[in-house]
Amino acid sequence: MAKGYFWQHVVLVDPFPARLEALSTTCDEMVAKALTMFMMLNRKIEDVAQGHLASKYNLRAPSSAKMKGEQIKAVKDKVEKLVKGFLFLRGENDSNGKTSNFAHPGLWAICITAFYHRSSKSFCNHPEFKAALPYLAMLLVASLVKGYLDVYCEHGYIPERSQVPLIKNKKDYFIMKTELQHVLDHPYHGPKLDDMLERWAEDGMTGFELDEGASEDEECKIVLD
Repeated sequence: MAKGYFWQHVVLVDPFPARLEALSTTCDEMVAKALTMFMMLNRKIEDVAQGHLASKYNLRAPSSAKMKGEQIKAVKDKVEKLVKGFLFLRGENDSNGKTSNFAHPGLWAICITAFYHRSSKSFCNHPEFKAALPYLAMLLVASLVKGYLDVYCEHGYIPERSQVPLIKNKKDYFIMKTELQHVLDHPYHGPKLDDMLERWAEDGMTGFELDEGASEDEECKIVLD
């Protein structure tokens, strides 16, 4: 139970807990355990993200690409389009033709799998996750997705044992956190995002079954149309 509440603290309060080392009331052993638990949580979400990226973002080469070099280039081209302007965050436009920010089906799939799986460590056991998926939980997933898409940009695939560097993960997280606030402050897109995250939590709580499967280019471009 204590581990579960610490994981919740990491997600909702301090996703990059470097400052734990500065807590004068915390002994070295406790700091080491806390940081270990943080890395375990991050690794868990990374594993989920890797499991869904290729299928949910269609990161496969077309059948017309026969040679390995052609296949890698085709995947890199797809990923570059997703990363530019952070298009990987967007879902389909809504019925009013408005942009859907932080709504990509890939984010939905990873969030549901990471936070609402059926086990004693599931976040669905915590009240904060029952009414709606918390903003910062969604951001943590989004920042890791961005990190792995950048790995795809570099290699055309995810090499074995790849991990997103913490410093890069943190940078992407805070870029998107700023843009998230712009969405939340918007009279149309803010309530729309809240409604969506409530639906995501409902999907998770009801056991929705998933199908298995800062240069200018790095700016997070949220559209509030």
